[in-house]
Amino acid sequence: MITEIKNDSDINEAIEALEQTKILQKENLTHSFELKVQSLKPANLIKSVVSQVTTKPSLKKSVLIAAAGLATVLVVKKISSSKSSSKGLLYMALSGAGTILV
Repeated sequence: MITEIKNDSDINEAIEALEQTKILQKENLTHSFELKVQSLKPANLIKSVVSQVTTKPSLKKSVLIAAAGLATVLVVKKISSSKSSSKGLLYMALSGAGTILV
């Protein structure tokens, strides 16, 4: 790239070089954006998480604990929506189990 502009020819060369740089930067930005959009699709997010969990043992334990806690919460919510007294006791037991797991 020209650092010192002395005449019209130098100006035109500098403008052309800047235009080429602009085109390359735009292409790089577009490509990066498309990659990011692809990585944020739900299927790709799931693949990424599964890949990380299978390669990192410390994550396996954390994910299993979180999944158990979530499952417990969902079961407790389902049971708590009914008004039966026997279900209320089960609700209390599951709530306790959920706090122990998490």
